[in-house]
Order: sequence, then structure tokens, then C-alpha cells
Amino acid sequence: MRGGQIVEAAGAALLAALLFALGSALQHRSTEAARLTGAGWGQVVGFFRSVAHHPAWVLAMAVEGVGVSLHAVALHIGTLVLVQPVLVTTIVFALALRRRMDRGRVAGPELGWAAVLTAGLVVFLVMATPAHSSTSKADLWPAVVVSVLSGVVVLVTAVVSRFTNGAARAMLLGTGAGVTFADAAALIKTTGNVLVAHGFAGMFTSWAFWAMLVVGGVGMVLNQLAFQAGPLSASLPAIQTVDPIMSVVLGVAVYDEQLRRGALPLSVEVLGLAATLLATAVLARVSGAQAGVPGDASLPDPSARLLGTAPSSEKASSMAEMRWSSVSSETPPP
Repeated sequence: MRGGQIVEAAGAALLAALLFALGSALQHRSTEAARLTGAGWGQVVGFFRSVAHHPAWVLAMAVEGVGVSLHAVALHIGTLVLVQPVLVTTIVFALALRRRMDRGRVAGPELGWAAVLTAGLVVFLVMATPAHSSTSKADLWPAVVVSVLSGVVVLVTAVVSRFTNGAARAMLLGTGAGVTFADAAALIKTTGNVLVAHGFAGMFTSWAFWAMLVVGGVGMVLNQLAFQAGPLSASLPAIQTVDPIMSVVLGVAVYDEQLRRGALPLSVEVLGLAATLLATAVLARVSGAQAGVPGDASLPDPSARLLGTAPSSEKASSMAEMRWSSVSSETPPP
């Protein structure tokens, strides 16, 4: 890729990350405000219906729609290896925006680790820029293998999350969402290439387009359940760390994207990515501690209903009713 294309792809991805962050903060706010009663599938569907009618959620969908468009542009110009790590910055924007919505201030440690995250990301991007452009067409068998492995990971995280609560459940569901979002990004890249080459008629008849809708839909459901299960500082870091790692695997294995060769470039790439992921994890812990919002197992959790592990204690039920009554009194009806 030329230097101008790298700047364009990274710039579009950065703008997409900002919009995704705003959308995530608004979605988390709306899932907190939604009311859930009962433990059946009907109540879970009612929860999603309630969320869908919340003004913050509707605005979040509109904002993320623009973000997805910018993401598609970035993936068409650049590679998965280049674009997806930029989206890690979503966590910095989202936590700051969520804190702003709660009328809090960004603490010094958060700014410090945000700087580490940014520096690590810049180093990784500079060194990991592919030595040459990738092939536009995905390799079939690597794609099949990665798809099967992705499905296994999503299934395992969903099953294990049945035995956890609060922040742990949010992290596990966020991990599954991160895997599906990485797969969706690869499908967006393929769909975009089909659109450019064959127009809308070719896109609508392409398997990648319909697969993108299905995978993206699964990711959205897991994302909403993760947001509801615990604090944003637990779910979003999981999403934003798994996504770029999985995307690098997809880029190299499926799209033949080549990282720079040599011991020095590879070592610097690993160090840059490690710094980014470490900063993301620590930033989440610092933000959660500053906000004072550890995972609360007493909250009514639609993921528990959907996965068959609704809490049964009377104390949890009483605390949940008190919490939701407080939220309902502070939040105007849609």
C-alpha cells in the first residue's frame, strides 16, 4: 500500500472508532435503563424490544451505522492487519464518553494508560504495515477452518458464561462478541470488494453479504447481552482486544496479508501489540475502580435468562427491583 492509502485507511478507521465508542456508550446507557421482569424467553424478547424503543439506543444505531460505513471504507482501502488494531482506540473514547455521561472526570492513571495504548498502537501500525497488498479474494479452506474455530470459541464462551455473574459474564460475552466482530469485519471487506467489482446486484447475490448480516446480527446480540451483564469497563476491553487479535489471524491466514519480515520488525510488532493490549486491560481496571462500578450479580441480567442461569435468591430479586425502580424514576419513558 502507498503512504496515502495507509493514512486514508487509518483515518477512516479512527473516525469509525470514535463513532463506535459513542454508540457503545449510548447502548450501555440504554441497556441499563431498560426494564426486565421474569425469566422466560418472552421476557428476554421484551427486553430487546424495550431497548430498541429507547431513544439512546436508536441514536446509537444511527451513529454506529455511519461508523460501519467508515469501517467498510477503511477495510476496502487497507488491510485487516492495519485497520482492526486502530479500532482498539474505541475503548479510550467510550470510557471517556461514558464517564462524561455520568458527570465524572477522567483520572490521571486513565490518561497515562491511554497514552501507552496510543503509543503501542502507533508502533504496531508503523511496523505491521504489510510489505505488499493482500489478495482481494479470501482463501477457501483457511476461511472454513477459521470460521469453525470461531464458532467453537463463541459457543464455549456462551456456555462458560452460564456459570458466572456480573463483570465475569460481561467479559466472556464480550469475548464472543469480539470474535464475531472480527469475522464480520472480514466479511465486510469481502462484500465491499464485491460491491466495487460487480455493483449492488452482485453484492446482493453474494454469499458474503448474507453471511455478514448473520454474523453481524449474532455479534450485536452478544454485544447487548455483554453490556447488560456488567460494567462497560468489563465488556468493552474484551471486545476490543479479541477483535484485533482475531483480525490479524484472519488477515494473515485467509487474505494472505503479509507482515514485515525479519527479527527486528516482528519483535517490535509484538512489543507494540503487547503494550496496546496491556494498556487496554489495565485501563479497563483503572476506569472500573475510578467509577466504582464492579460487576453486580444482583442486577437483572438478560444474558442469564437467555443462557438459562437466572438468579433465584430473594435478596437478589429485591435488590434488582430497587435498582430498576431507581433507574426508571431517573429515566424518562421513550
